[in-house]
Formats: sequence, C-alpha cells, structure tokens
Amino acid sequence: MVKPHILLVDDNPDVLAVVRDMILEMGYSCRAVSSGEEALEQLAIEPFTMLITDEAMPGIKGSELVSIVHDRYPDIPCLVISGHTNMEAIVSAMSEHKAFNYLFKPLTIDRLSQAIDRAFEYAMLQRKAVAVSKDEHNFFKTVLDTFNWKEALRRTRNESLASDMINQINIGFFQGNGIGMLISTLSMLFEKSKKISETDTHYLVRDVIFEMARDSFEMSLIVIENMARAQSALTSTYACLRRISGREFFGILQKVKNDLTDMLGIKHQRIFLCDIPPHLQSIWMDCDPDQISTGFRELCINAMKYSQDFDIIYVLTRRMEDHLEIKVLNPAYEYNKGEVGICGKYENLVFEPFFRMSKIIDERYMKEDLSYGLGLPVVKKIVEQHNGSIFIYTLDNHMNGKPEKDICVSMHLPLHCSESENMQKSGRMS
Repeated sequence: MVKPHILLVDDNPDVLAVVRDMILEMGYSCRAVSSGEEALEQLAIEPFTMLITDEAMPGIKGSELVSIVHDRYPDIPCLVISGHTNMEAIVSAMSEHKAFNYLFKPLTIDRLSQAIDRAFEYAMLQRKAVAVSKDEHNFFKTVLDTFNWKEALRRTRNESLASDMINQINIGFFQGNGIGMLISTLSMLFEKSKKISETDTHYLVRDVIFEMARDSFEMSLIVIENMARAQSALTSTYACLRRISGREFFGILQKVKNDLTDMLGIKHQRIFLCDIPPHLQSIWMDCDPDQISTGFRELCINAMKYSQDFDIIYVLTRRMEDHLEIKVLNPAYEYNKGEVGICGKYENLVFEPFFRMSKIIDERYMKEDLSYGLGLPVVKKIVEQHNGSIFIYTLDNHMNGKPEKDICVSMHLPLHCSESENMQKSGRMS
C-alpha cells in the first residue's frame, strides 16, 4: 500500500521536531525543512504526497507557499498549521480550494492523524480518478481496434456453463463450514454415538461432536437465510423507488462504508470514498435506499474478499449527462492460471448465481449478507430495477508506475435534472 510521504515546513525548530516525530510515529515518512524557499527546492527534486506548513514564517508565508504549490503541483494537498486564527487567510485559501485543511496550535497527534488521513485519501482519489480515465480510454480504444465477430463469439460463448455452475455450487456449499460441515458432523455423530443399552432408547454422543453439529447447524441456517434473501431479491418485480437528493444518496454510500469498518479490519484494508462533488449536490434520482445500500455493500465486500492484505478499494463518482457513474476499483490478482483479473467470458459469468472466481472459501466472511456467489447477481438485479446498468472489466493500473491491474465495477444510475438545470437547458435550446 502507498504510504504518505510528507513535506513539513516550520521555521520553529522545536515545533518542527515535535510535529515530525508525530508523523513518524504514525508510520509515515517525512522531510522537514525550515522555510518556504527550502520547501520549493525539495519539491523540485523529490515527490511528496502532501505538504504541511506553518502559516507565520519569515520570507514566504504558509498561505503564499500553499498558493505556489497549488499552481505548480495541483495533485499535492496542503495542510496549514497556524498559532492564531487568521480568518482572512483561511477563507481565502479554503474558498479557492488551495488549502485542504487548517489546523490550529497546539496540535494533538489524533487531530493531526485525522487531518493527514483525510488529505491522503483525497489525494489518492484524485490521482486514481485521473489514472482511471486515462486507462479506460486506452482500454476501450483497444477493444474497438481488436473486437471483431470472431472475438465476440469467443468471449461470449459459455461452453461449460452447466458444469461450471455445478462445480461452483459444490465448492460453495460443501467446502468449509455450513452444509458440508453439517453433513460431515452428522456422519460422525451416527458413527460415533452409542446406545446406552439394548433396552434403552437413548444414545450417548461426545460433547465435541454435539458442539460441532450445533455450530454447523447455525452456519447452515445462515446459508438458508442467504438463499432466501437472494431469491427474494432476484424474483422481485419492482423496487420501492422514491425521489432523493444527491446529498442523501452519498450519505447512503458513506453509511455503508462506516458499517464495514469491522470487516475491513479482517485484512487491514481501507475504502477510499470520494466526498460528494459540489456539482452533484443538487442532483435528484429515483432510488430505493435500502436496495442501494445492499447493492453497494455487496460490491465493497466483493472487492474486499478478492483483494489482499492492506489493499485500498477506491470508490469514484462522476456525472455523465443524465447518469451518475459509480466505480468500485480493487487490485486484480491471478484467479485463473495465466489470467490476471476478470477477463473474457468471466465478465458475464460473475453476474450468474453461484459463480465465484476463487475456488477457496474465506470463512472470515461467512457472516456476510449474501455469500456463495449470490452477491453480484443481486447487485445486477438491483441496478436493473433502478433502470441502470452495470459492467465489470479489468484495467491497466498506471497509478504507481508499476505494471499492475485493477478490477473495475462500473454502475450507471439515471438522474433527474434540477429546476435550474432544466431552465438552463431550455435557454440553450431556445
């Protein structure tokens, strides 16, 4: 995982040392300099993730340094530390989006850590959005250049769909805990239990076998509940849509992210979810909040399961005419021999019930709402009930200068224009 590399600027050597030690204690790397002039020299020769600067310094002041950095290095977020409340400087810097945040002395490590994490997440989301846009352009250009009827036939035919499904069901239900474990435990129970006597109607069962049977029974109930929940979602013919604002929609996504904190801790992963962009705050959409919450949760959990320890899952949004595009990206790995990510026929198969890319069940996720390859089919159904569309593909990842790939799930949900936008469109047409 990328680790923040921070350029710290303060003319007070004592403060510089204290803040630098805080940053190092967080596990981040730091270059400390004592003036704005030195900071600009370092920026010219060394890449940094973010800038943290004191405001009141001789020579180049903090706000002036932020302005220069914003113009020369727009991808670097800037945090300003100030010993007094200079509201004029704060309003100027924040209104022009030059400073990401202002912090006031005395600093605590918790406040500084929260500010750095938010700035780092913002910077990585911005970089990811730019990289994905470029990679998608190259990806779709290649598809258009090479896609002919033979390639279309090869990619879409599913010669062994039935056997694939049977194999996936066998793996899902009979590997690890759940039904498979219950059957094995019942087999042991029948073999190992003994009748007390020839005339007695009771049997003796070892407590360890009884406990295994009970645990397996409880896991099997979860499987049955998952199946019932998935069946209800997949056979539903309508959604309870209501008109909600863009702000409310983004609130749903943020709540799902917060609710996944414990599950993210399984592999020490993080979800970077962009804040609602200003131009999306006034949008409206027809939405079933509960269904959208379920769908987004399943996409995030799916990304978490197929990612590795300390990976970052990115959630990017942008408006495309009358649609909202939501992308969930996670690092791609080799799931089939010689194939990295999701390619060919698998781009369609992953939306089929019971199909899973991995043949290994990660039992740490057994308590998720929809397991056994039922999550993505339900997500697809939810998106379709919102009159939207969903796609999955693998992109080259050029973000860190290394030959890597990302799995991208792209959802498109229809929007409604605000009254002001409708008036603007009418004005342009007249």
